[in-house]
Amino acid sequence: MTRSPPTRRLLAAAACGMLGACATDTLTTDQPRVVKASPIAPFEFHEECGTVGGGERIDFRFTATRPVHFEIYYKEGITRIAPIVRENVTESSGVFPPPVTRRYCLRWDVGREGALVDYRIRILPVSRP
Repeated sequence: MTRSPPTRRLLAAAACGMLGACATDTLTTDQPRVVKASPIAPFEFHEECGTVGGGERIDFRFTATRPVHFEIYYKEGITRIAPIVRENVTESSGVFPPPVTRRYCLRWDVGREGALVDYRIRILPVSRP
C-alpha cells in the first residue's frame, strides 16, 4: 500500500506529538517567557520546555481561569518524572532548582471546561557567592 505525501506528513506529526521528541524549546536563558490569556481547550494541555543547566533555577508563576493540574517534569528514558506537581490550582509560583542539566517542561492540563492561563517563566542564572 502506497501512502500519499499528506498521509505521511500526518503520520509524522502524530508520532512527534505522541513522543514529544519533535517539540521545540521555548524556554531560554535570554529572556523571560511571558504569556497572557493562553487558551487551553477542554481536556488538552499546554507546555513550555527548555534545557536548564545544573545550578540554574526555574522561576515560575501562573494564574488560570479554572483549576488546572500543573507540573514541572523531565524524562528519563520513557518515564516522565515530575518533581513539582500542583493539583486543581488556579495559581501557583515558585523557584525550582534542577539538580542536573537536562530538558525540563512546565505543563498545564485542564479538564472539561478548558482554561485561560497567564504565566511568566524565567531561567535564573547560576548563583555566584
